[in-house]
Amino acid sequence: MLFNHCLALWTCFAVYSRHVHSAPLMDNDIISEELGSGELSSEEFTIDSDFEPSVEETDAEQFERTDADGNGVISFDEFLKFDKFDLEIMHAEFDNVDKNGDGSLDESETEAYNAEWRQVEEKWIDEQVDYTITDYDKDDDSKLEESEVLRYLRNFYMLKPKGNFGDVFDTFDKNGDKGLDRDEMENFYENIPYDDLDYIESEGE
Repeated sequence: MLFNHCLALWTCFAVYSRHVHSAPLMDNDIISEELGSGELSSEEFTIDSDFEPSVEETDAEQFERTDADGNGVISFDEFLKFDKFDLEIMHAEFDNVDKNGDGSLDESETEAYNAEWRQVEEKWIDEQVDYTITDYDKDDDSKLEESEVLRYLRNFYMLKPKGNFGDVFDTFDKNGDKGLDRDEMENFYENIPYDDLDYIESEGE
């Protein structure tokens, strides 16, 4: 049951990540590759003190496991297996897609998998749009005005407009009623104008 719950959480995160331009999963605070060789030595393989691995494993054990050929450096292909917990999740997902259990995926299995993902994604988007309108429509007119959309972007994505957001808002307000109804909000959600937005770096912004 616990593993199924973790798998469900991972699935939700994967769907969510398709719609949010998040920061890189690994940055210079977590892993450093200073020589630009495309490989990581044990000296370059540094973990930030605040980073807590999902599975208990020392840095040395993790490096040894990831360095499959034992040559003392980690290639990109080896680094893909860096996180043991993620690897176990992917194995479980592979087994779920492999309906006939033959250890490989044919086109029909991947097509069925993609169809299931689309259904999950569509349902998730519908629920998120309904939640957003319910939670941010303060005047109960079943649409979000510009100020309400800006509040949503700030609270949910930590985003703020680079300049005048009115022109951007108007491109989504197809009927020109100064508010985004459910269909317009769904379009906005699927096409958030990141080029016109900046991340909020401090609470005072």
